[in-house]
Amino acid sequence: MDELIAENQRLSNLVAQANGSQSRRNEQLNAPSVPEERAKELLRLRTEAEVLRQQSNEIETLREDTRQVRGARENGLMTQSAGQAAKTNSGLTSNGSELEILKAEYWTDRTNMDVAAELRERIRGDGLKAVASNNIKGDPEFGQVKHLTLVYRLAGVTRTNEFREGDLVILPGQ
Repeated sequence: MDELIAENQRLSNLVAQANGSQSRRNEQLNAPSVPEERAKELLRLRTEAEVLRQQSNEIETLREDTRQVRGARENGLMTQSAGQAAKTNSGLTSNGSELEILKAEYWTDRTNMDVAAELRERIRGDGLKAVASNNIKGDPEFGQVKHLTLVYRLAGVTRTNEFREGDLVILPGQ
């Protein structure tokens, strides 16, 4: 009986070895070769590089558009400022208002932003109504309390007012 058990064990070991070598052969046959893997990876990288090249071209186009818009806006603001500087004899600005924004800064202790042009656009008649907020032109410093300092001329008298972020700006004061 011991001989049969030993023989059975030996045969089982031979079958296991044969099955193991057969599964390794199958794995080798099913596994892609190293050159195929490299070719697939190269194709993937080339496709990714082409996508990045296209995105780069789109970004450059957007940058050029932004430069052109900025230039046109600055040119328009310079023309508008020149028109406002040329007053008529009656003391009115070019938009017909006696109110003229000379200087406007939206600021914190560390930074400031010129918002005069944006506030000039909001003048209606001889008055200005706005809120001292990031909606004027943007946030000069996230998370900090801002102030708006206005230097303006009304009926030939120059005045300065300062407003805290969130304050209602009404000129002339009521």
